[in-house]
Amino acid sequence: MGMFDNIKYNFKGNPLLVPDELHCKFYGVGHTFQTKDFDCAFDFLEVKDDGKLYVEKVEYEFVYPDKKHKPKSVFDKLPKTKKISSEWQFLDITQTIEIYDFVCNNDENYDYWISYVITFVKGEVSETKLLEFKKQPNDERKKTEEKFKSEYARFEKISKTKKYKYFYKPYNKIILKTFKIIRKCLEKIKSFSFYIEEKLKIKF
Repeated sequence: MGMFDNIKYNFKGNPLLVPDELHCKFYGVGHTFQTKDFDCAFDFLEVKDDGKLYVEKVEYEFVYPDKKHKPKSVFDKLPKTKKISSEWQFLDITQTIEIYDFVCNNDENYDYWISYVITFVKGEVSETKLLEFKKQPNDERKKTEEKFKSEYARFEKISKTKKYKYFYKPYNKIILKTFKIIRKCLEKIKSFSFYIEEKLKIKF
């Protein structure tokens, strides 16, 4: 669904209307939704218990991997972000926004899509309204998840064997590097072929 921001609704003075089917799985307060009506930068916003809208302003720093420790994967070589400080800032806006969530329900045969509109006046909740609620069969989603879990469990089991450590993994690395070199060579040949083609053409 692309980029979005997270927004938590905690205003007990005006709880969101919850359809009967979602009771015990979803509450009118304390739930976190997504919204596309702000910067869509994965920021965190919250309607606090005073009914006012706040955004969390966070300062990060990059933490680079310790060279003394051998990385286990390519991701371990990348710098990580570490939160240095954060503060909640009041948003003095007059605007109507849409918030939404997809609620997975493994206990029943349906998942739920729900969305609301919230109107803010000078940063405070003025009105809330249930915009859309629909349920959809979740058989295919459950099957896909079970298949993924099964395949991941199988890989986890294989990755702990000596055969994987001393044969499969090194073999795959060799194949990966070999074809990476081949692709680079083919790219150079392709570029060179264009050069030769231009040289051999009869120009008028």
